Amino acid sequence: MREELDSDRELHYRVNDISPRRRAVDRVVIAWIDGLAGFVARHWLGLLNIANGLILLGTFLVPLLHRLGQAWIATPLFISYRVLCVQNPDHSYFIFGYQMAMDQRMVAIFGSIFAAGVVFGFLGRNVRPLSWRLYLLFLVPIALDGFTQLFGWRHSNWQLRTVTGILFGVANVWLAYPQLQRYVSLLYGRDSDGG
Repeated sequence: MREELDSDRELHYRVNDISPRRRAVDRVVIAWIDGLAGFVARHWLGLLNIANGLILLGTFLVPLLHRLGQAWIATPLFISYRVLCVQNPDHSYFIFGYQMAMDQRMVAIFGSIFAAGVVFGFLGRNVRPLSWRLYLLFLVPIALDGFTQLFGWRHSNWQLRTVTGILFGVANVWLAYPQLQRYVSLLYGRDSDGG
């Protein structure tokens, strides 16, 4: 198949009278993109785990940095998390008297995605994806807790926000990661090393 793509590309260059220099630049760019895609495909699990771990680390760093008198770092870091979270103080954990960068549910979601991703790294090839029906069942608690609070019917507590966040995070990993593993295996004709 790669030979066909190269042949089609060469034909395109000749028909459109594209210079040899432009052809060389195209080949370098295509090789770089292909290499990057291959790297991401081979290490997708490690990259996702690192990203989730860094997001989680940042939320814990905010109160720690405040405690250490480094508000000049903590404050912009806290503000940057507004992209991910509303940061309602009433729904947040506090460490050393300072609010974490994400609320309780978001900490639980990212924490469980990180933990489940690490577990998947050890069990990956032996994990079957979660069925859609079971996945929807996992979403019921977070939907009930979130919507009943949103509409003012009741007030949630930190235990419910934490448990529903954990269920949501684990369900997403259990649904998506085995599918990603299969997709990478099919696309590249081999298993990724996951790291």
